Amino acid sequence: MLQDPDRCVRRRVAVAATLLAVTAAVLTVPPASGAGRPEPVGSQTGRTVFVDDHGATANDQVDDGPAIRNAIEAARTLGPGTTVDFGAGSYVVSPPPRSWEFQSSEGWTSDDGVPATVVAGAVTIPAGADGSIDSPRNLNVEASKHRLAKWRLRNPTPASTLRISWTTQTSPEWSDEQSTTVAIAPGSDGFTDYSVDLGTRTGWSGLIKQVRFSLPDGPSGGAAELDALQFDPASAPQTGNFAFLYEGLDDLSFRGRDTQIVLTDPLAGGFRLVRSSQVSFRGFTFDYSTPPFAQGEITATDKDLGTFDFRPEAGYPILEDPRLRQVPDTWGTTRDPLNPFLQKQTAKDFIRVSSWTALDSGVYRFTVPANTKAFIGNPAHLVAGDKFVLNQRGTAPLINLTDTTAVSLRDVDVYASPASTLSALYSDSITVHNLQVRRRPGSGRWVSTNADGVHVQSARVGPIIRNSSFEGMLDDGVNIYTTPRAIVEVLADDKVVAVATGSGRLPLVGDSVQVYDPILGRVKGTAEVVDVAAVPGHTPDRRAVLTFDGSVPGMAAGADVRSGDTLYNLSTSGAGFQVTNNDFRDSRRHGVYVKSKDGLIAGNRFSYLGGAAVISQNEPNYPEGPGSTGITIRDNVMDHVGHLRAYDSPESAAIKIRADRLPYRLAEDRAQRDFLIEGNTIKHPPRNGIYIGGAENVQIRGENRIVSSSDDYAFGGDITAVKLENVASLGIDSLSVEDPRTALNAGVQIGSAAHDVKTSNLTFKLADGVPSVLRLAPAAPTRLRAARAEPDDVSLTWSGDGGTDAPTYSVYRGDIPSFVPSWRNRVAAGITTTGFVDHTSAGSATHCYRVTAVNSSALESAASAATCVRR
Repeated sequence: MLQDPDRCVRRRVAVAATLLAVTAAVLTVPPASGAGRPEPVGSQTGRTVFVDDHGATANDQVDDGPAIRNAIEAARTLGPGTTVDFGAGSYVVSPPPRSWEFQSSEGWTSDDGVPATVVAGAVTIPAGADGSIDSPRNLNVEASKHRLAKWRLRNPTPASTLRISWTTQTSPEWSDEQSTTVAIAPGSDGFTDYSVDLGTRTGWSGLIKQVRFSLPDGPSGGAAELDALQFDPASAPQTGNFAFLYEGLDDLSFRGRDTQIVLTDPLAGGFRLVRSSQVSFRGFTFDYSTPPFAQGEITATDKDLGTFDFRPEAGYPILEDPRLRQVPDTWGTTRDPLNPFLQKQTAKDFIRVSSWTALDSGVYRFTVPANTKAFIGNPAHLVAGDKFVLNQRGTAPLINLTDTTAVSLRDVDVYASPASTLSALYSDSITVHNLQVRRRPGSGRWVSTNADGVHVQSARVGPIIRNSSFEGMLDDGVNIYTTPRAIVEVLADDKVVAVATGSGRLPLVGDSVQVYDPILGRVKGTAEVVDVAAVPGHTPDRRAVLTFDGSVPGMAAGADVRSGDTLYNLSTSGAGFQVTNNDFRDSRRHGVYVKSKDGLIAGNRFSYLGGAAVISQNEPNYPEGPGSTGITIRDNVMDHVGHLRAYDSPESAAIKIRADRLPYRLAEDRAQRDFLIEGNTIKHPPRNGIYIGGAENVQIRGENRIVSSSDDYAFGGDITAVKLENVASLGIDSLSVEDPRTALNAGVQIGSAAHDVKTSNLTFKLADGVPSVLRLAPAAPTRLRAARAEPDDVSLTWSGDGGTDAPTYSVYRGDIPSFVPSWRNRVAAGITTTGFVDHTSAGSATHCYRVTAVNSSALESAASAATCVRR
């Protein structure tokens, strides 16, 4: 069950030697001139704790993790307002151990505090009521993720039970409630493997700080021998560890001064904070001695077998780590042959790897899934000679926050991370200032982090991200969103049973929620939650009965988020976010990706991104959302974004605003609302400069400029400066477009169902024959007339466009002349004549009507002018 100790020792010695060599190369931050400890000097002066006074030593290539954790505990003891101070230079940090092989005491002590006795690679456990061995303090084992204890024991004593005790962050004293006993074989001459699922014990919860082993029913003077011990997840792979993991860390500052923290485990994160508040990080550089990715060259491919051979460059040994095979999501990206800092423009977004085998001469043979074979050996995607980066995901971010508020990062450099730089769940009011996510200067690395720069899910108050840089990432720069609940039962028009999907935040009383139909892409209504009740046999965070303050008619239940309506908590979508004066460049996906409300994206610079610079698009396929409202996109500069063909589509754009439905189709509704796009400069965009689809009340104004050149790569054509479809109440003013390409469709292309679109002060410099404004849909019907035929009937007539593509017509009804046509107020469709009688007009004192034409390509015209009739 446990690994062979001798083999483990040999591997650890080899890895340690490699680690020291690699770490020495990474430790390049010298002490700053005049840098040192601020006066006055002391281990706990006022509200400052110095890590060096707890045993940490910069630049010595020895693990400083235990000393830093001791300093943090000392700071917690001092109370709120304490600073943990780091000196200049580099500190090497390994995560707390989750396993021990006892070639030495490895920090374990006997009951009197002296190092535990180790004989022949096993630590002795004294028998008797007063005998025990204790683990190092500050283990910070997350109980919910490490439930399984496994150990190898030889017990020559007559003791028949082993007692395991533990302390936690919230219960730091030893107690019977935090202990369990396990039956063991008495009088044994050999070693026996044991295991227990501690997750079934009531007290195994929160953060485990220390563990104790004892033989309470054994005779004094006897002893058992513990040869190996490890804490594993009960089912998940052994990944996702953190160097520093704390719960309830409040009002604490981490202060570096030309300080570098070098993490030794490429699968482990840096800091994880749970239910904490007011924690700040300032003046640090973070890096990994072993990069959490491998870069190198493809040496051979075999399309039929679905394999390719990869030779990593020196200094990228992550493939030698056996834990990498446990990571659930391993894939890679093909790099540009002339500039490996960018991805190959024509290649697949990523190549998933299902397994690999080490060959001779440092080459690895990767096998891909069957649905990926077609890309292997294809010159557009991956051939021998291509550069390649193998990336692993599903592990730990550098900084991970859960249910935490008011965390700030200032003057922080990040050169690598196994996942995102900062990932936050249910965490509010995050502030980021001068965060520099980039490739380590002078390292020759092609990428920086394995995932997003800042990833915020289900926040009540959105992040503020300013004056920062995001470079070389293998995902988005900034991502802000929430996830929905599936409506599995409709109890009434104002009451549903909703089930969590993923980690969506439970709505609270007073929260605003949106009911969204992902199949048709319709917002069925919004409401305020007035009651939250548990379903018998379930916890409310997973399955709850929600009652609204008003009815939402027509809700449809389903088994999951793809078969029925979904419920988005609008109060936890990161409202009020600000992303200003940042630089996004050379990364795989989008710059700023939002599904949020009341946010500002201003003064940023975007260049050479695989996807859009700014994108607001709900994604029911994931699922993520909601549709955004109240977003300002102002004074940004976007240059050569959307340069990867993998992100090419007719809707690709530097600025993309789109409402989606399943599967990846334009929604019927206009779920994106209230956007201001002002003063942006877009250079060399992909297919489109700006795309708006499924949106209402959008203003494009204030000297937006879109500039292209004749040699800009246009992918599959269908390129337009501004493309619109399924929009309403949209204005374009003071737009300038310069594009000499003859393949351009138009300066502005107005597609289907574009109602109340107004343009003014447009300046175009286009190739001959390219229209400034192109309308694809039929002309709107004219001369609409309405008259009462019966008390509850209204007779309508109108004139069609008279074109050869015989249209059908749709009729919409509202209460005021300025109403916007939508699926909610459509009373008839598919009408083949230019007249209609509305038999459903009872109720309102005034009925107003608008009519649209729909051609054989299903393109719907703008709506006619309204006409109204009174009862």
